[in-house]
Amino acid sequence: MISALLLVTYGITTGTWGAKSLLHARWTSSAPRLAIAAWQAVAASILMSLLAAGAALAISLPARPR
Repeated sequence: MISALLLVTYGITTGTWGAKSLLHARWTSSAPRLAIAAWQAVAASILMSLLAAGAALAISLPARPR
């Protein structure tokens, strides 16, 4: 449960601070391919952290009795 919370927190902070820092960076206009790669890396990191949080929740929650 704690790992899922940490992964969601990581995804939120990466989404806000990573996007804000890339938005205000000056180097993005001089190196657009690197900027695109950085945006994709931030997006992939957020997606993977949320998927891992979902997997951590699915593993930690007890199964329903049938």
